[in-house]
Amino acid sequence: MFFKIVFSSLKKNVFTNVLLLSFIFASTLLFSSALSLITDLSSSVNSLMGKAQTPHFMQMHSGEINLQRLDDFAKKENLIKEYQIASMLNIDGNKIYFGEKNLSSSVMDNGFCVQNELFDFLLDKDGNIINVEENEIYIPLSYWNEFSLVKGDKVSVCNNDFVVKGFLRDSQMNSDMASSKRFLINIGDYENLKPSGSEEYLIEFRGFDSKDSGKIENAYIQSNLENNGPAISYSLFYLINTLSDGILIVLIIVISILLVLISFLCIRFTLLATLEDDYREIGIMKAVGFTNKEISSLYQGKYLAIDFLGCLFGTLLSFPFKAFLIDEINLYVGDKDNIASSIVLSIFGAVLLFWFVLLYVRHVLKKIKSISASKAVRYGKNLELQESAKSISLTNSPLAKFLPVNVFLAILDVLKKKRTYLTLFFVLFLAVFIMIVPQNIYQTINDSSFINYMGLSDCNVRIDLQQLPDLAEKADDVQTWIQNDKSVKGSNLFVTRSYKMKTANSVENLKIESGDYSQNTIIYIEGNEPKSENDIALSYLCASEIGKKVGEKIELIINEQKDETAEFVVCGLYSDVTNGGKTAKMIYDNNSIPVMWFVFCIQYDSNIQQKEIEYDNNFNYGKFTQIESYIKQTVGSTISSIALVSKIAFIISLFISILITSLFLRLLISKDDFSIKTLRSLGFLQKDLLIQYVSRIVFGLLIGIIIGTIAANTIGVLIAGLALSNIGIANFHFVINPLVVYFILPLSLILAVVVASYFTSKKNIK
Repeated sequence: MFFKIVFSSLKKNVFTNVLLLSFIFASTLLFSSALSLITDLSSSVNSLMGKAQTPHFMQMHSGEINLQRLDDFAKKENLIKEYQIASMLNIDGNKIYFGEKNLSSSVMDNGFCVQNELFDFLLDKDGNIINVEENEIYIPLSYWNEFSLVKGDKVSVCNNDFVVKGFLRDSQMNSDMASSKRFLINIGDYENLKPSGSEEYLIEFRGFDSKDSGKIENAYIQSNLENNGPAISYSLFYLINTLSDGILIVLIIVISILLVLISFLCIRFTLLATLEDDYREIGIMKAVGFTNKEISSLYQGKYLAIDFLGCLFGTLLSFPFKAFLIDEINLYVGDKDNIASSIVLSIFGAVLLFWFVLLYVRHVLKKIKSISASKAVRYGKNLELQESAKSISLTNSPLAKFLPVNVFLAILDVLKKKRTYLTLFFVLFLAVFIMIVPQNIYQTINDSSFINYMGLSDCNVRIDLQQLPDLAEKADDVQTWIQNDKSVKGSNLFVTRSYKMKTANSVENLKIESGDYSQNTIIYIEGNEPKSENDIALSYLCASEIGKKVGEKIELIINEQKDETAEFVVCGLYSDVTNGGKTAKMIYDNNSIPVMWFVFCIQYDSNIQQKEIEYDNNFNYGKFTQIESYIKQTVGSTISSIALVSKIAFIISLFISILITSLFLRLLISKDDFSIKTLRSLGFLQKDLLIQYVSRIVFGLLIGIIIGTIAANTIGVLIAGLALSNIGIANFHFVINPLVVYFILPLSLILAVVVASYFTSKKNIK
């Protein structure tokens, strides 16, 4: 009997039931996929780093190296299981050719190396350790994709030809966020290339447990060993490998949660409408002895079936949907090891949503308790739910003078029945929010001003000099060339050195950039730029890690031989996603500490391509990079992920808006049957009624668009900032494309809703 009643109820309002099922299905699809992707990403990265045996701590170093001292340190430290010193030959991009194209425009440091013996292995597409023969080369995955390479292609390096054998997976430098890329060649070819490049050392350590990486790093710093280059821990390698896809997953989870909220609103709206329609029947059931629980179970059965089917289909289709999203994860970090945990988490997500929906239905059905049997039988409707309908004269309203009668009546109806239209407004508001926020994030990261979150001021070109003989002299030559160029609107030279910073319990390395910041346009989260020699500005992550605030002091070692230190006052905090997000800026510069690199920030009037040609003609070293290219190469994979989410969000928003509009109008027109007959008797035609109902929806939509846009640009930026704070970005602000956000997206939504409103109204108005 129970199943017959449920089946009959499902057949009664097919469109409404299919719509609710669609929302629950979409929510489950996205939520289950996102939870499963978390497991897949974590498992794949752990598998890659496990097979490659990623170092727990790695110090890059260029210059002279004391092998005996490093060997003594490794033997003395009980935490160290094994260590090695790997060589990497850095070669200018303009000497590396894929066919007719070279890497002169690449912002990456391109290093050539041989396979390591102990750990930090470079792997092939199947996850196996690569063995390379003479004249063969394995290509970094990012270049493999960029230049559409295939096995057997030719690569020229310093006029030496190599045959491409495939791409490699590098547990250290796979990500675009890594500033270096490694090519794998044979030891004989490495020796042949040596005279053409500058050699850099990767001093690598593995402990007995990856959790000891911080302790190993601490011991290394306190031992005053080689440190002319970046130092990276195991946790940072993990973060770099998961960052881009992690942001994609977070955005999908946020969208799925918003879809769940929309599902709840739709359930509440349809369920309350059903209870109102069945008000007399509920009263009769109560009068003949049905309990509240028994009556609730009759309604709950239908929603239980819809909830179950939506979650079931969502779970089943989450696997092919996830496969579409996971292709890039599999390409960069390989297949996952633990398939079972991925399936379990996907099912867990569906079960969780199933119970959330069911509990919410039970919560709404508590309204049955408040229904009086006598009043329900007597009046046939809940008088407390009736909207007040105060008389408003058309002639007395200023709107009546400017608006057509049908439009005015539509607005009047919305204002009189605010509670009825509230659900529609909230759903359209959330649809606008879902549509705009991913678009704003994409626009911001894809904009040239994003350079401010990378620790650089506004400019359109940067020139990098590092790991060169006579580096200071070469920097002077470039500086002279820039100063003599009349097309330069402004320029700054910054030098980065690795200082030792004393903390409460240890000594840490800190990369500090020195220069003149008076013309710097970096946006500071708090405080301001360094203005005197005892000022220092810290990146957001650096300040968070060492627990320093603006106005507090830090102590730097400025002379290791004499153990001489100096105190600097923290003057400001800024965002920086480069170098692990842990950097600093000051005016003071200590020439006794080796230079890591020079960076020139230049603002040209125009003809940047011509300036790049001039630079290449004058200098055979350094990297001349346009800022837009620098951003895309550094965070390109993140931009691609967010662009994908933005497209998915746009489609989902249109889908939601069309369906909820159709559902709302069907129910509204059904309830307005008497009003429609009255209007027809007064002489209103079919087209008049169509205009009225479409205008009602558009009026609610316009309010939703206005408030949704404001919320997306305020609350949305707070949510985005919270997610991005983990990678070093704070005080995040959207860069908004007015044409897209204020015209294209709203217009698309309005057109979709108007079309849905018109055809639904035309079909249902009798």
